[in-house]
Amino acid sequence: MIETTLVESWLYGRLSTDAALAAEVGNRIYAYVAPAQTTTPYVVFSAQSPGFDVMGVGTARVMLNCLYQVKVVVQDASFSRAKKAADRIDELLHGATGTPAGGQVLGCVREGPLAYAEVSDGVEYRHLGGLYRIWVQET
Repeated sequence: MIETTLVESWLYGRLSTDAALAAEVGNRIYAYVAPAQTTTPYVVFSAQSPGFDVMGVGTARVMLNCLYQVKVVVQDASFSRAKKAADRIDELLHGATGTPAGGQVLGCVREGPLAYAEVSDGVEYRHLGGLYRIWVQET
């Protein structure tokens, strides 16, 4: 099994069912890329490394250790509109565990914050969030 599907199911479920985050971004939570013309703010998450298998004896895979970027994107000249949603994401993920269908998230911790700006077609966007180390295993 490719365990990243478990991670992404868990991330989406954890983020999309939280009322406080929904108050900030609505239902605009996406894996990898937001659809064209999506209004901000929105949340997007994506794998940042291929991760690595934690092996047992022989060919037994015990779990996957992977790194995901989870961020809020706003169309703004400052990070202030993104801060409340980014803080809520961190509250939801740092130290969390869970049981997506077919697996178990054993742990999730933030390895570091993420903040950057970009300009696309003359529009300024701010990205605020974190890089999260996630350990997951198939059940």
